[in-house]
Amino acid sequence: MFSLARMASVLRVSRSGYNRWAKARHRPSHRAVKQRRRDRSILEAFRRSKSRSGARRIQKDLEDIGQSCCI
Repeated sequence: MFSLARMASVLRVSRSGYNRWAKARHRPSHRAVKQRRRDRSILEAFRRSKSRSGARRIQKDLEDIGQSCCI
């Protein structure tokens, strides 16, 4: 196995930059977190309607509780 210092030198990156990248790649992005939260809200609204509501109705239900969602 290669040392971190050697790999950083060959790749022309700083060791701290590599460590920050390695730590951050296992964390979901802010956008992914927002999308997951939105998807859960949509699924919840769909299940509350006993799987009968369509996209427009679900959008209106989410707007009524203060969440914006585009169809």
